[in-house]
Amino acid sequence: MVKYNDDETYQFNRAVDYEYDVEKFLREINQAKYAEGLDAQIKHLKAAINLYQGPFMPKGDQSWIISQREQYQQMFIDNGLVLANLLMQQGHHTTAIQYSKRILDQDPCNEAAYRLLMVIYASMEDRASIKRQYELCRQTLINELGVEPTDTTRNLFETLMR
Repeated sequence: MVKYNDDETYQFNRAVDYEYDVEKFLREINQAKYAEGLDAQIKHLKAAINLYQGPFMPKGDQSWIISQREQYQQMFIDNGLVLANLLMQQGHHTTAIQYSKRILDQDPCNEAAYRLLMVIYASMEDRASIKRQYELCRQTLINELGVEPTDTTRNLFETLMR
């Protein structure tokens, strides 16, 4: 898999048969971007999100690793939100909730995921869960960052509870 070059460096030999989850993740996201139809887009987004198993090289502390880790996590979050939103629009509320919660597993302070969960619960007419998500968001932000939810989140909560 690795070959030694004349200049005394090592290089990954892409000529051999291999699987690299990061490449598959990026390929699925790209295919989702150019997919024709919602079903195809959802299929590729699900494949990408399901490949993401947590931070890239979590023990690596080199700047290039940290940069890649942050980039892949943001791609996971952004595409996970798109997927959950599409699933909600198609009436797949339970699955949309699961993907939204996966985002919060990786980024517990992600207000966009909390807002999406509140909207999903509103579409299910589940006011208790709307309130529970808002309170969880609020407590997490206070405990982790020492801040209250943004006006956007608070206003959405108030609107949904009317």
